[in-house]
Amino acid sequence: MDNKLEVYNTGGKSKSGHGGKMAYFRGFGYTFCNSWQTMNNENRLRWRCNYLNGKSCNAAIVTNDQFESNPELTASQVIDRVRNNVNAAVLDKFPSKNAQAISIQRSRKKVIDAPVNPTEINDLGEIPEEFSFRNKRDSFGGANVREKWLQSDNGFGNDRFLIFARPKFLRKLSASDQWFMDGTFGILPEVFGDNAQLLTIHARYQNSHHTIPCAYVVMQDKRQDTYERVFADLGLQGVIDGNVEMNLQYAMIKALAFVPENELDATYLDLVQNKLNRQVLDPFLDYLEENYIGKLDQRTGIRGDGLYPRKIWNVYARTLLSM
Repeated sequence: MDNKLEVYNTGGKSKSGHGGKMAYFRGFGYTFCNSWQTMNNENRLRWRCNYLNGKSCNAAIVTNDQFESNPELTASQVIDRVRNNVNAAVLDKFPSKNAQAISIQRSRKKVIDAPVNPTEINDLGEIPEEFSFRNKRDSFGGANVREKWLQSDNGFGNDRFLIFARPKFLRKLSASDQWFMDGTFGILPEVFGDNAQLLTIHARYQNSHHTIPCAYVVMQDKRQDTYERVFADLGLQGVIDGNVEMNLQYAMIKALAFVPENELDATYLDLVQNKLNRQVLDPFLDYLEENYIGKLDQRTGIRGDGLYPRKIWNVYARTLLSM
């Protein structure tokens, strides 16, 4: 069997320069999926198999970028190659050649339409929904279940962090009395800064010596206050996960960043007195007041700034200026 990987262009373009490429390897056709850089600054490319026995296939191969495309090989020709290397019984289950071409175009479009890589952290913007959720395969053969993957995004600016986790693993963390953490530096995109790290949080597996990675946190630094904010958000996710009412209340708290500064105290007081579940949220509100809203001076009835002045985290004026 030929172990040579043949790559050809289908005419598509992408920011990476590899979008629109297809590969032919050991009788199967592959579509370029994504690329990344290793810690040794070597480029890696992932190629996804187009079909297996006439069905969508999750198999993939990983290569480096040291190859030359074959400009003379068309998409039609590579599909013919794959079809010519399967028996009649399997071929009978293949979609039509046109259907295969359409599927390839759809896969390519996902790559081509990917967001442009930001050059500054403030350009990152809101994480699109397609990257905030994932499709979970139903173990009983039913339809895929859409579940939340981006559990927390603390907003914009130079102290931003992102928490990624599946709901089931958040529950494992919640049930575990021991957490283990591992910070890996030098692997995140440069846009997050020189001190950025990927913090992985593990839970012990069934009282054994093994651990399970449960949450992944993209952090821009390793300051103590950043860790505290991450753990506050992470702990709250276990409370609001799957609870519509708590989700709404948490959204109200986050929306304080968009309230005019001169209305902030009255709005926060209204939330605390009339809208929020104090029994559940009181520990988080203490943290919020200490770091953001500011503690209430019982003698004067005035709130000062928290650890982070309001002019830093309140984006009301900036939002209006950007419209």
